[in-house]
Amino acid sequence: MAGSTDTAPIDPRRRDASLVGLGLLVAGLLGIAAVTAASLAAHGPLAEAPVARGWLQAIAFVAGVHAPSLIALATVIARPTDGPPGLLLRGAMLLLGLGALLFVSALAAGLIGLAGAVALAPFGGGAMVIGWLACAAAGLAAVFRA
Repeated sequence: MAGSTDTAPIDPRRRDASLVGLGLLVAGLLGIAAVTAASLAAHGPLAEAPVARGWLQAIAFVAGVHAPSLIALATVIARPTDGPPGLLLRGAMLLLGLGALLFVSALAAGLIGLAGAVALAPFGGGAMVIGWLACAAAGLAAVFRA
């Protein structure tokens, strides 16, 4: 029929594969940020400036913690995970990844002189907190589901 649109549902396996790919991409970017920030905090020209060094260390810590966490979540999501635990884990991965990227980017922008961007860091931190809550809720849902 002319002009009709196909509204077939998205295959969950394809959706999850895209989410896993996105999670691994963000994990890689965060890993790069962690190593770079740690190196600059220890050896770069900003290492002598206490505030800059502190921001670099914060970037290295947040990025370094969340990169492997995203890899672990992507590994779990790659397997069939239905019901509330699976939904919560998918949400956790998105919130943790986006939150960490926003936090790290806001501090990095502040280091290059975009002071207004630093105001976005708390939103990234809040997203990470909610992501960790979603991860904990997924564990709780799995316990009660078993």
